[in-house]
Amino acid sequence: MENSFSIENTKLDSIISDIQVVAEFITIKVSDKIEFHGKGESSSVVVENQELDQVDIKSEATGTYSLEYLSPAVKSLSSSGGSVKLLMSHNKPLMFEFRIGDSGRIVFFLAPRVSDWFESIKDKSLGWQEFVKGGYVYYINIIDMKTEDEWLKTFEIVEKAVNDSQKE
Repeated sequence: MENSFSIENTKLDSIISDIQVVAEFITIKVSDKIEFHGKGESSSVVVENQELDQVDIKSEATGTYSLEYLSPAVKSLSSSGGSVKLLMSHNKPLMFEFRIGDSGRIVFFLAPRVSDWFESIKDKSLGWQEFVKGGYVYYINIIDMKTEDEWLKTFEIVEKAVNDSQKE
């Protein structure tokens, strides 16, 4: 993943809650600043640089992700305090790493929203796919992928990210 930054769990939860009032998707834009966007039928929300830490931006990137899957994951861990590290590249899966104490972590991957037309034909029985590697359980959301190639490419990206994270 080319870009990374950390934000307090409660701040990320607040951003997602604000955007979820008007939108079903969140767009994260990374450039010289980091913005969180949500756009609904009648209004929109933009939140900029919310006291971010450990910012490492190597290239501009944009990704749109479903709040239906992102919100519960962030909400369930926001009460634990601490911060979450987000790693992203342009239109690639978003990686969330929640640190639990000094020795544990929970990692989520969320695929970007690919197209509007796929929304009408996707199989709702898909969704979170479990990926186990090195004693860790990872979950990948594949709802918004439209071809098998995209699904396989995502698994390649996830496997690389898992292998890289194992080296830390």
